[in-house]
Amino acid sequence: MGQLLHGAWVDQPDPIGADGNLFCKGFLSLRLGLRERISGEDRWERPFAVVPDVDGGGWTYSHRSVNETLKGQWARRPAGCHCENTKIWPVCLSAAGLGLLPRDGNVGGEGHWVFDQWWIEA
Repeated sequence: MGQLLHGAWVDQPDPIGADGNLFCKGFLSLRLGLRERISGEDRWERPFAVVPDVDGGGWTYSHRSVNETLKGQWARRPAGCHCENTKIWPVCLSAAGLGLLPRDGNVGGEGHWVFDQWWIEA
């Protein structure tokens, strides 16, 4: 996924940091939050490799940094993050918003506000 630059999409291979690819970061956040909530284990709060087999070693994230990335992208685009380039899907946004909620409850965060804003304004 990438951003439009002079009529062509710029390649952004990082599945979490890319402007699009909401389904990846949103569902990952949801899964990590539910796992932590059910197990009580905070394993994913520590950095882990995402796509470690690419040239350059891939990317490192924690549950916190996944949510911070998602929250930051959503705050810059109140209409919602792109699931695919130029496509904003309410189902993906709903899952991503739900993904922000368990971590907030687990660690006392405040990332879910971007979903609340979107829900009211959508």
